[in-house]
Amino acid sequence: MSYLLRIDSSALGEAPASRQVAQSFVDGWDGKVVHRDLAAAPVPHLSAAGITARVTPPFAGE
Repeated sequence: MSYLLRIDSSALGEAPASRQVAQSFVDGWDGKVVHRDLAAAPVPHLSAAGITARVTPPFAGE
């Protein structure tokens, strides 16, 4: 199954032309659409834990 991922990021609501262009793709898409609006639900900034996690050795367990 094919998916279309639509990501909007403008804080100007529906006014930007990019949202109108993106909607034209959605209107012509015959499949599932996953929509993320980063203006409505922003992704939080990385914390120190998130930044250093990539260099932290994996937990070996007991």
